[in-house]
Amino acid sequence: MKKFEVGKKYIIGHVEFVGDVTVEVISRTEKFVTIKKFRETKRLKIKDWGNREVVFWGDDTIDALDEKIA
Repeated sequence: MKKFEVGKKYIIGHVEFVGDVTVEVISRTEKFVTIKKFRETKRLKIKDWGNREVVFWGDDTIDALDEKIA
C-alpha cells in the first residue's frame, strides 16, 4: 500500500504556465495527516482505498500515488 510520507509533496492539479499544484505532508499519525496547501494547513482523516491512501480537502482528492518526483 502506498502511504503518505512526511516531507513529501503530492500533485493535486496542474495550471497552465505555472505548472503542478502541490501539497506537502507536514505530519501524520496512523489515521490522520496534516497537509499544507498554499499557506493553509489542515488535519485530514486518511481513507484506505486498498492499494493507496487518500484524503479529501473540499473538492480536492489527494492521493498518495500522486507523489511528486523531484
